[in-house]
Amino acid sequence: MTDEWINDYVGVPHLTNGRTREGWDCWGLIMAVFKEQRGVILPDWQVDTLPGNVVLPAVQAHQMTEFVARESERALEVPTAEPWAIAVVRRHSMAHHVAVVVGASLQVLHCSRATRGTACEPLARFLTTHPNTSFWRLREFDANP
Repeated sequence: MTDEWINDYVGVPHLTNGRTREGWDCWGLIMAVFKEQRGVILPDWQVDTLPGNVVLPAVQAHQMTEFVARESERALEVPTAEPWAIAVVRRHSMAHHVAVVVGASLQVLHCSRATRGTACEPLARFLTTHPNTSFWRLREFDANP
C-alpha cells in the first residue's frame, strides 16, 4: 500500500461530531481512515454539545477519556509510534485529541479546529505541539499488520 491515499483526507474541514467528508472531528477521521483503509469498523462516539454545536472542553475531555478507557481492551499501548497506531493526546491526564500514525515515514493524520481541518504532519512536529501523547495499536493488527 502506498501512502498516496493520505491526500484523500487532507483538507476535509473540522466539524464537531461530523462523520462524513463534508466535515468530521478527530474521532470521525479515525473512524473513516480505519474503515476505508483497513476495513476495521470502530465504535462511534460523539461529544455532548450545547445549542449552536458549542463544545465545553472539560465535558469533551471527560467523555473522551471514558471512551478511551472503555475501548482500551481492544488496543495495546505501544512504547513508540508505529504505522496505524492511534495517538491519544492527553492534557491534565484527560484525553482531548486523537490522531492516526500513517506511512512508513510516520506521519500523523489528524483533524482539529487548530489545524483548520484535516492535516498530515511529521511525527516530530506533532509531538512538539502535543507532548503528552501515547500510542495504541489495535489488537487485531497483531495478526494482520
